[in-house]
Amino acid sequence: MTKQGENTAFTLVFRKGLAERNRLPIEQVIKTLQEFQEMIREVGRQVQRRNGVENADGDFGIELLASTTGLVFRKGSVKANAAATRDLANAQETLSLIYSNVRSYSKPVVTQMEPTDAVIARRMYKIGELQREAKTELAVVVKIHEQRTKTATLTEKALVNLETVNAPQMRVGGITLYGRLRQLNDRSREEEGGKYFWGELHTDSHEKWRLRFLSNDVGTITRMFRSQVVLTGNATYFGAQSPRLDVATIFPDPQRNYLDAFAELSAAGDAMFGDADSSDLLKELHG
Repeated sequence: MTKQGENTAFTLVFRKGLAERNRLPIEQVIKTLQEFQEMIREVGRQVQRRNGVENADGDFGIELLASTTGLVFRKGSVKANAAATRDLANAQETLSLIYSNVRSYSKPVVTQMEPTDAVIARRMYKIGELQREAKTELAVVVKIHEQRTKTATLTEKALVNLETVNAPQMRVGGITLYGRLRQLNDRSREEEGGKYFWGELHTDSHEKWRLRFLSNDVGTITRMFRSQVVLTGNATYFGAQSPRLDVATIFPDPQRNYLDAFAELSAAGDAMFGDADSSDLLKELHG
């Protein structure tokens, strides 16, 4: 690890609850680290795209750092130290964005967010759900080069504020969407099990929608994964999450050949208007 890489680092500190007794369910620690890593990747991709990186993947080579005793999770308030090892400039911008957002949650959160802020709010709310289970409190400590170390804490007040932007903001009935159907990998607790089955739609206009199907339809839906589809249903919009469609109908959307369609349209025009001059047709149309 280079000294420069270690100066683009962050620490996740688990406080209160079981952490005060130097104990913490390993599942919570692992899930929190995974969620934080996914947030870094998702935000990092957006940062890289804005800064002109051609193949933006949000991969900053994050590595856990062992302490002098060889332990990653330190005694006391349980800590996990990590650092970026590549694309450090974009890693620094990404970590700074995460820190500033977490710090802002101590005050009421705006319901209309920029895409990057929405990603952070959604991911941090999921981490908050985990910390509530163990009655802990997560602090995000960021160290960038010669800047002083900065700390932002995800308090219970911050979680209450985040709940407002993760709650439904608007519902619209009877909409139609076109796009490619994919399996939903990024799930919240409400999306696990139960009477619903979840998917994700990448629309033709480059939007991402979460799709909620009835579990009884799982066999039909899974056969359409990675296919182009058309769906109808009722939409729910959120402040910090992708919109959700409660799917009523879904059908394969046949691939269109636009060249053939244009040729067919041209042929129909020739059959209808023949050799008529277009200027004469326009004069006739406008009287």
